[in-house]
Amino acid sequence: MVFTKHWRFSKSISSPPPQPRKLKIPNLPSEIIECIILHVTHTPTLKACSVVSSTFHPAAEKLLLSAISIRLTKSDDNPYHAFLKLITTSAQHIPSLVVSLNLSDFYMQDSTSTWLAYDHHTLPRILALLPNIAYLGIHAHNNVSSAIRWALATHTLTPHLRSFSARGLSLDLRDVFGRCHSLHDARMADIAMISPEFDGSCDEEQDITEFLKPAHRSSPRIPHHHALIRQYSLQLTPFTSPQFIDQLLHASVWGSFAHLDTLELDLVHFPHPTAVQRLLAATSRCITDLRIRAYHTSSLGFHIHPTVPRVTYRFHVLPRAGNPSFVDMFQPFNRLHRQRTGSGTSGFKSHPPNRWRGISDLRLELELCDTFSLFEREDWEWAWLDEVLGAVRRKVTFVIYIGIPGEVEEGLKADMEGRIRQCLPRVARSGVLKVVVQLRTLC
Repeated sequence: MVFTKHWRFSKSISSPPPQPRKLKIPNLPSEIIECIILHVTHTPTLKACSVVSSTFHPAAEKLLLSAISIRLTKSDDNPYHAFLKLITTSAQHIPSLVVSLNLSDFYMQDSTSTWLAYDHHTLPRILALLPNIAYLGIHAHNNVSSAIRWALATHTLTPHLRSFSARGLSLDLRDVFGRCHSLHDARMADIAMISPEFDGSCDEEQDITEFLKPAHRSSPRIPHHHALIRQYSLQLTPFTSPQFIDQLLHASVWGSFAHLDTLELDLVHFPHPTAVQRLLAATSRCITDLRIRAYHTSSLGFHIHPTVPRVTYRFHVLPRAGNPSFVDMFQPFNRLHRQRTGSGTSGFKSHPPNRWRGISDLRLELELCDTFSLFEREDWEWAWLDEVLGAVRRKVTFVIYIGIPGEVEEGLKADMEGRIRQCLPRVARSGVLKVVVQLRTLC
């Protein structure tokens, strides 16, 4: 009998490496995804989100196209052609996504003309194709073409418009305020008022009405309905006619300012302070916030009424403009302390003591080129300013911006702030004064 041994050889089977568990991404509702993307402000991140999936794309696309600001890339190309191509050749919903449109003027190559003054087709077509514009900014160097003026006077300014910024345009403000019933924020610079009889005729022979084909219905004027402006910003320059203030105060236009809350004036060497005084007198009883910026004392022959609760006043001393005194720089407040004490003839209507409101929050901002222009002053200047600021009831903030050579030393700001408080002892003792010094290094 033959015995044979049977050897069992175990087969060595190499086991595969463990596979990572696949994470199951929950299917979030599109509303939640949209809320998450709404908090994204980084443009490259939004562009990346727009190509993630069909769920992410609508929310990212909405944010990317909601605010459009057109910039010039090549001076010999119309900067508005690319955007017009986008809204005319893409999906039909693209024009409705644009809520804010900011247009800046550019000079053409080797020419003194600008694109807004030259363009008769592209930009009017863009303005007519966007039905949901809530903010519109048009900033021209001089003026715009008649086709653009015609588009502004007919189809483009809709009841949806809430904010309008314009520079270098000729407008019929009575018509604008009569058609834009939702307008509450207006910012204007170098604006010329035109009469309601302006027909907006184009320079070209053909009628562009059919060419525009507006995507929204024209907003006709409704009797006794007009915009109620809450915030109005106006820049006055040497090129601004003083008659513009009188035209602005005309009853047919000024009715839209009955509920004005904030008035902001940027006085860039405007040599007609009496016109500014008329504007302040008309608004002193309704506004609660007045903001004024000035660059030269020739613009400051007016006074601020003490019936405005909050006032922000900023004066910028330009290089090589001398060193005007506090009385000249802050002359709009020259009658403030007289009104409080009742001495002198201020020109204001007298009120019983319990009805006198006065300025409760005053913020003075002063931009200087060096420290000498601040501290090398006569004692009477500080005494005058101390008396004026003492008429403020609750809060005085004195902010000084000073340019210094070299690096800013540690503790220098605190020393300067303490020295300024010593120069204003009366208002400092009252506990309403706050001094802030901002030092800027000069290159």
